[in-house]
Amino acid sequence: MPFSDDTEARVIDALRVAGALARSLVATQGGEVVGHVAFSPVTINGEAGDWYGLGPVSVWPDRQRRGIGQALIREGRRRLQGMGAGGCVLLGDPAYHARFGFEFHTGPWADPRA
Repeated sequence: MPFSDDTEARVIDALRVAGALARSLVATQGGEVVGHVAFSPVTINGEAGDWYGLGPVSVWPDRQRRGIGQALIREGRRRLQGMGAGGCVLLGDPAYHARFGFEFHTGPWADPRA
């Protein structure tokens, strides 16, 4: 979304309660939290595996467009690779997320390892 719909905090809380928050990273500046990214396990074709979903990503509006979100996403993906994750998926703007190596797909999903 081009702007927040104020659900990010509720999504993170729900992931925590469900024990499904695999990675949670924050960015700080001057001792203040200015950004956050979450990664949680996902199922593909109804099966759990070693894939993770990215999101939500949030950066305070007055700190956006300064590379904070990009740094959080890149570091999060680096850590997933270090864990031996099979991959990472998300719902989002293809033009924005292509810079991180994500590819846009439509139609029925197939397990890319098959």
